Amino acid sequence: MPQLIPSNRFLSDAGRIEKNSVLRGKLARALLHLETNPAQPGLHIERIVNDPCARSARIDIHCRLRPRVSSVIQCIVPTRNV
Repeated sequence: MPQLIPSNRFLSDAGRIEKNSVLRGKLARALLHLETNPAQPGLHIERIVNDPCARSARIDIHCRLRPRVSSVIQCIVPTRNV
């Protein structure tokens, strides 16, 4: 099970939605799914273009969460044979 460690930027952004209880609930649910089952289909995890290690997970139609892979989890980048 992955351990989620919030960055300073995440904490700053989360502070801005403090008054939006609906979005806070959606964020809490997305973080719970990401921590307990990252393969949860409802997260809609997608690769970010031009970065083979970066992914984003859907919170709602307007907001996405961009988890950063820690140094413990290695990213495997496919290489081309020339």
